[in-house]
Amino acid sequence: FFAQAGFPCPPLRNPSDHFLRCINADFDKVKATLKGSMKLR
Repeated sequence: FFAQAGFPCPPLRNPSDHFLRCINADFDKVKATLKGSMKLR
């Protein structure tokens, strides 16, 4: 599906994470922020 739409999913990537990265450029920043906040708890 993603390849047909022009967004091929890398072999070892979760398709849902790949989709979020395609539609939201800040996805990795949000994920890093969440990881950092979990360490503070």
